[in-house]
Amino acid sequence: MNRLAKWMMRLYPANWRARYGEELDELLTETGADARVVADLCKGGFRMQFSTWSFPRLVVAMAFVGVLLGTGFAWLLPSEYTSKATLQLTPAEVQTIFQLQSKVLSRTSLSQIVNDPELLLYKDQLKETPLEDVIEGMKRNIRIQIVALPGNLGKRASAFDIDFTYTDRWKAQRTVQKLMDAFMANLQERSAGASTESSNGSLFVLDTPNLPLSPVYPNPRVLMAVGFLAGILVALLWRLIQRRGFIARRFALIATAFGIVGFAAVYTGDRLEVLPYQYVSTAVLQVPGGQPGRLAALRNEALSRTSLSAIINDPRIRLYGQELQSTPLEDVIRGMQQNIHIGTIAGGNGTQMFIVSFKYADRYKAQQVVSMMLERIIAADALLYPNPALMPKTTPAQLSVLDMPSLPAQPTKPNRPMIAFAGGIIGLIAGAIITLVRRRWMPQGTVPMDAVNG
Repeated sequence: MNRLAKWMMRLYPANWRARYGEELDELLTETGADARVVADLCKGGFRMQFSTWSFPRLVVAMAFVGVLLGTGFAWLLPSEYTSKATLQLTPAEVQTIFQLQSKVLSRTSLSQIVNDPELLLYKDQLKETPLEDVIEGMKRNIRIQIVALPGNLGKRASAFDIDFTYTDRWKAQRTVQKLMDAFMANLQERSAGASTESSNGSLFVLDTPNLPLSPVYPNPRVLMAVGFLAGILVALLWRLIQRRGFIARRFALIATAFGIVGFAAVYTGDRLEVLPYQYVSTAVLQVPGGQPGRLAALRNEALSRTSLSAIINDPRIRLYGQELQSTPLEDVIRGMQQNIHIGTIAGGNGTQMFIVSFKYADRYKAQQVVSMMLERIIAADALLYPNPALMPKTTPAQLSVLDMPSLPAQPTKPNRPMIAFAGGIIGLIAGAIITLVRRRWMPQGTVPMDAVNG
């Protein structure tokens, strides 16, 4: 313990060790040191260092330590790789893809992929986590998005991407291949089972449910400005409470530092996606004219209690899981109705555009809910307004592969520079807090070393 205690003495400033070091060393040699003495020496050394360092020096040092710790933590996190494939569509297949997506991402389909002996995905997680939870986590790592091919801008979507993120680049590539096979198999099965289709008077999907890329609420730029102003306000309130001392002498510097910390905290939260964002997915249906009550009937079906309760209780998406634990289903449905927007605009040739949108905290679930609402609206329309004009199906729908699943070269997660940056921000905040409260650690009448040296 004596050796450890003498090492703790190095935490004290050099001028203090030059004056009192020999006396303290002799005292430790005579009396010995135990764990309590070592702890007291460590505590006193840190207190003296924090009480003697100037504000810029302390903040820079803490920021540097935060960057080092953040970098080390980032490299301890496992790397994740994203494989991607692109399949080409015909205009008639855009609506079909979202109908097939629920089957491809169903529990049965994904459990077959997870348990495939060639892949054995999530093997370690399955030892301690139920299969249902593993599949829900896998869904969050799968992204299916309708896109437009280059040169097809401004036209209907003509392709869709399948992305999958996993810790093994080879398994990520193989999983995307199996998802592609599942889409093709389900599409062929659907084409073989349907011999006829409606030719006129039916609903037509003009714009499939989009995957929201940016949140509609809150606005990150506004939040960053609010964070900066909030930091300045905190510094101002502190200045009004503590009229003397360091904050009074360096108010402009501290107010600016608080503002930067508030801005950086919101920016970091935005980049790490921990803010309570809300995303909106939208789809557009074309409704034939000549039937005034048709839009009202479809709107009632979309907002009906039966339809919304079936979507909420669907095990594939599990909407409002936390709310349902403490709130009756009726209240949850009313809250969901407030997040659904259904509008109409006039189209050409007497048609109407039926716009359906849904707002939710998960962008993927928002897109999936709108897709499920479209399925229910189309099914209800077929029952309420059957179309007698049927014609044989000419050619079965087919998918063509434009881009095979890629083998990821670089990991997509974690974002190590961002984690290191977050560590630096945390270090800045810690340095500012230590600087503001360090005078309470100093004995009465003690003068900081930088003031004496100055």
